[in-house]
Amino acid sequence: MVEEAWSSGVDGVGNLSSHLRGVACSLKDWSSNVLGGLEKWLKQAKRELERWRRAPICDESVGREVVWSFKVDQLEEQIDTYWRQRAHINWLQFGDRNTSFFHNACSERKRRNGIGKLKKEDGSWVEGEEEKKAL
Repeated sequence: MVEEAWSSGVDGVGNLSSHLRGVACSLKDWSSNVLGGLEKWLKQAKRELERWRRAPICDESVGREVVWSFKVDQLEEQIDTYWRQRAHINWLQFGDRNTSFFHNACSERKRRNGIGKLKKEDGSWVEGEEEKKAL
């Protein structure tokens, strides 16, 4: 789809911004036509599934119920994936608003986790890195 939109510039030739606009419009149309209908399709599939569940029990109704149940599960999974990806995109776009807070917290934790000095058995203190390693 992207290749088609990219090559559909003016006679296949154009500047970068016109190609990008074409790709953006194509993807926006695709998104509204394919992803925009997921909720509507899920509602219709649930309605159809309920219809076959209420039908008298026979081979056809059981088969149709299995098919519509699979379609409902598939649509729900697609919707979950869409929203999971959307949340990730928002995080990438807007980032972590508490960056300095978390950086300071990690720096403080690193400082506290360091061993400043060790006490020998005779009661004296060791502060040098090499002496601490030897002890």
